[in-house]
Amino acid sequence: EVAFFTLNGTWLGLYGREALAEDATVPAEGHGFESFALAHNVYSEIEVDEVVAQAVNAGATLVKK
Repeated sequence: EVAFFTLNGTWLGLYGREALAEDATVPAEGHGFESFALAHNVYSEIEVDEVVAQAVNAGATLVKK
């Protein structure tokens, strides 16, 4: 379950730890899962690919595609 809140020009989504881990396809327990995620919404699949490539090139770890 997730709760979304409209803020000034953006959204805040609150997930439970277990639900967020499941969505990220990582174990909820143990080292390495900080229960935190950022989302970046774009207008097209092409933009998704561009943003993901920029993040990975900057050192991000892609955990779900």
